[in-house]
Amino acid sequence: MEPSSEGPTMESVRLAQNGVGEALWLTARARPDLSRMDTSVTKAPEAVLKAAAQVKGYLLSTEEEGIKFQVEAHEDPILTAYTDASFTPGSQESHGSFVVMLGSAPVFWRSGRQSFVTLCQPQSQS
Repeated sequence: MEPSSEGPTMESVRLAQNGVGEALWLTARARPDLSRMDTSVTKAPEAVLKAAAQVKGYLLSTEEEGIKFQVEAHEDPILTAYTDASFTPGSQESHGSFVVMLGSAPVFWRSGRQSFVTLCQPQSQS
């Protein structure tokens, strides 16, 4: 999303923030590819508004559609969560991520910088 040539107006930024807020539920749960909208609200609000309108149009035109998660005959319908985090010895922000799986299908995931530093404490040698 490229910034517009003229600076954004307060109104366009607020409208873009509203569009992002409406899309966050969907983004966090099903469309991580749309998550870049939130990082462009103040840089390119017009582009964000266009993307938000496209998402709304798509959702309205496909409201009868859906995703069906089927479990194979030999598979139990198990919900599993996997997590990971980086440890930053140099006092930098740590990175964390997780994915939730229903059977063998990922249904929710997130990855990003943590708002705090995670340090790994060395284990003592006995």
